[in-house]
Amino acid sequence: MNETMKSAKFDFDTGDSDSHNYIHNESESYSAEDAKYEVGKEESTGPFEKLKSSAADTLHQRTGWIFLIGVVLSILAICCWGLYVDVKDRSGDVSSIRVRDVLFVCSMGVFVFMVLNFALFKMSFLGLKRSNSLNTFFYYTNELSEHISVGIILSAGFFLAFLRDLDFCVDNKQRMDLFLSDVFSSLLITTFMLGAVKIFHRSISMNFNYSVYIKRIRRVLSEDAFVNLLGVIDNRRSRGIERPRLSRSQEMMYKSDAVSSINEYMEDLYGYNEPTNELDLPRKRVLLKEFQRLMRRSSTIRGSVIQISQKLKSKAGSKASKMVGKDGVIGPMSDLSLYFYNPEVFKFLMKEIGVEEGFKFTRASLADFIERTYRERYFLKENLEHMNSAIDKVAFGLKVMIAGILLAMLYIKAGGEGVTTIGVISAFFGTQFISNSFSSSVISSIIFLFFIHPYDIGDRIFVTLEGVEENLVVSELNVFSTVFYRWDGVYITILNTVLAQKAIKNLRRSGIMAESHRIQINSRTNQKKLIRLKEVIEDFVKSNPEDYTEYMMLNHEYIEDASKLHMKVYMQYKSSWQNFELYLRRKTKFLSFLNRALQELEIEYILPPMPIFLKKAQE
Repeated sequence: MNETMKSAKFDFDTGDSDSHNYIHNESESYSAEDAKYEVGKEESTGPFEKLKSSAADTLHQRTGWIFLIGVVLSILAICCWGLYVDVKDRSGDVSSIRVRDVLFVCSMGVFVFMVLNFALFKMSFLGLKRSNSLNTFFYYTNELSEHISVGIILSAGFFLAFLRDLDFCVDNKQRMDLFLSDVFSSLLITTFMLGAVKIFHRSISMNFNYSVYIKRIRRVLSEDAFVNLLGVIDNRRSRGIERPRLSRSQEMMYKSDAVSSINEYMEDLYGYNEPTNELDLPRKRVLLKEFQRLMRRSSTIRGSVIQISQKLKSKAGSKASKMVGKDGVIGPMSDLSLYFYNPEVFKFLMKEIGVEEGFKFTRASLADFIERTYRERYFLKENLEHMNSAIDKVAFGLKVMIAGILLAMLYIKAGGEGVTTIGVISAFFGTQFISNSFSSSVISSIIFLFFIHPYDIGDRIFVTLEGVEENLVVSELNVFSTVFYRWDGVYITILNTVLAQKAIKNLRRSGIMAESHRIQINSRTNQKKLIRLKEVIEDFVKSNPEDYTEYMMLNHEYIEDASKLHMKVYMQYKSSWQNFELYLRRKTKFLSFLNRALQELEIEYILPPMPIFLKKAQE
């Protein structure tokens, strides 16, 4: 079942350079090969451009190069028509064979590989479309179609060499006798190891692209459509189209094409209103494709994390000022339900972006929301690119190791000094330096980055380094290290092996966060004042729903010296402390209110009189 979003194209006429053109293509098939983040280029429009693009794609694909290798081998066979080479079997008998026969067999093997690979890939692809799952026989067959094809050809060559008595090697004076059976067996082992690397590479890549980040991708798409909907409504309002609380039918008459297109887009996105772990592979891939298109339409911002955050903050503030207008308020959000044909779609949108239907946006709160949307969009793109790059580097390193193992196996088989060579290699890799470095650095770093994965780019974390808890923002993810920016702008690089031993507090993943504020008052304070204090605090948090939740507590903690009552004010912020500037602003706002409330209620603590004894000093 290859579901895709319906075809919808709209241009947001908001007068803002941040407007987007959404394009959704129908019948967009998926394959495992282009599941990485970099896929999804726009198709050409003209016939000539399509033909040119198709030829270029074919040339850049492995299949085109493999076919070219087969043709070259055939041409070389014709050019070497009369050449012979001396070979010998395991008994030492020397004979001559034609070079053209060897080249023709190799060429035929290349073409057979292409046919087998094509058949396996297409059949497994059809099964994969029906299964909609990654942990199936069809998925692994599709991913390993090349390796399976090579394995079949090598196995056939291995058995053919024994059955037809063709196990020979090139006669040489250096006594490097590398027989065909040894070559086939070594290549079979190498193919198996490369297949294991391919499965590791694809499983990790698919896990991050289609599991770890898919929920954030869906939220980014919803927030982007919501922001642009507010922009369209603001543009209509500035043109004098706004009407005070029209009926649904009257309101629909004033809808522009952009609003209708956004509504259609959200109808499509509503089809993905399921827990992300229950979405099938085609629908996950459509969400990833939509995010890729969104990022290609967005302007590129470069610089450090702090510089990018400042640019996004400025951009969000400017956009919010244009959208809010002179009245300074947008809402309540329940008014937006008039722009949706299906009320359930509106409820889905509000739930996805985390905004209540009765909420009203001020200029400041809208700027914070847009800034969060921009930051999430940018950092999500960076995470996908950095993680895929790290996975590619690990896979490349493993392939280099496998190539070294292949050369070692061929050398051992050709030289006939297997016991001595294996002993030297084992002694080298068994040394404490090599074994400890490999286990502690490589394996530990891979487990930390790909399996534990305690943070993403843009996440704010607290980690204790040298006895001091540091406030850091993740800037780069590498295989062996992570780059951070501290709150004061200092650039810090820390090895992943060091971080793996630390307790890491991730603020972005923490959700709603709370804080306790301690106050000290006279233990004989009138209880009515304390009850009134709790009431005014409750009224304050309820009147600021964009900053705080309604949940709060005023608790007695303990009494000191029978005169000082220690109390704790427990309150919750509306979001986590990921945006630390917003957190500090909210904290300052609450403490300023609390200080005024204590002064107005005359709740205070006066130090008790201390007895003072004066003694005349002796001369």
